[in-house]
Amino acid sequence: MELEKYSYVEALRWLANKYNVEIEETETSPEFKIQQQAADSLYIIIALLKIFFQKSYLIQKKDRILRSAI
Repeated sequence: MELEKYSYVEALRWLANKYNVEIEETETSPEFKIQQQAADSLYIIIALLKIFFQKSYLIQKKDRILRSAI
């Protein structure tokens, strides 16, 4: 749906309308939205920590190889 510049949700609505499919939409509670935002934040933090520790491991591994070559 890049040609129409629709978001994923808008594209689903457009397709459902085109093929006469009814979509049942529900409102999310504010508590659920807060929980979802917290979960998303934790996911981002974990992803960044993963990158940090991978880089740290590779640096340490490279350092050990260089020290053993001396």
